[in-house]
Amino acid sequence: NEYARKEESLGFIESMVQTIKNREFLAFEAMNFFHEMAFTIVTGSMIYYVQFVVRLEGFLASLPIIVVFLVMLVFSLLANSLVRQHGLKKIYIIGLLISSFGLIVLFFSGSILALVMLSLIVVGIGFGPVNLIWSPLLSDVIDYDETLTGKRRETTYAGMNALITKPAISIANAIFLLLISGFGFDNTLIVQPNSAVFGIQLGFALLTAVYFILSAIALWKRYTLDGEDWTSKKAELGRIHLQKEREYIEQLQREGKISKVYQKLYKESKEETENNDSTP
Repeated sequence: NEYARKEESLGFIESMVQTIKNREFLAFEAMNFFHEMAFTIVTGSMIYYVQFVVRLEGFLASLPIIVVFLVMLVFSLLANSLVRQHGLKKIYIIGLLISSFGLIVLFFSGSILALVMLSLIVVGIGFGPVNLIWSPLLSDVIDYDETLTGKRRETTYAGMNALITKPAISIANAIFLLLISGFGFDNTLIVQPNSAVFGIQLGFALLTAVYFILSAIALWKRYTLDGEDWTSKKAELGRIHLQKEREYIEQLQREGKISKVYQKLYKESKEETENNDSTP
């Protein structure tokens, strides 16, 4: 949206206030805080589970994380079609709950490799829609903000999101390390005591499942950008964007600041839009 560069922006204080007043942003961040905590542990602390619970070495030690990401990639593609049928919010929540279920099964799988791999496949299935839909959910929050302020404020929301998610990552790592230390984990030992192994299972699997469940509850209870009403509002917002873009490009044409290639692309886009509008 090039036209947004020409619009007068909000002042720093007012911008922060308007962002915090956006209830959909607060709902998104409540969800995202717990999601970041869980995802941080699953991706960053799996080495503890692989090395000390399942006791895999060499290439086999990297197999679990490879499986998770491959399954996640495949189901990201499948989730795209489900979103069109059921919407972002519902599929995202389902993904969180599937991952939670997989982690709970993982907690009870112990060191049985077959069950561990099956559990991680389930976790990867849930990760597919979760990682596909995260950005569109935030985009909807930004669109909703535009209906309140009349401004496009992607950079503000990106910055505010980072302020919240960075502490979530640090807190997740701190809790995990404190937990396993409390259960007797000793990083100088190749084979950990049973209590430390249980602590790793608890922190990596069960506690992470709880984080995902809390994330799903936050989105389900508080996030309302879903359904036909929101779809119609987004369609109207899209028409407003198109009109602003037209006005901006026409201004550039009058000032002679637009390239011939861009003029050609704009003309073709405009003709296509007019044809679509005239189609009964």
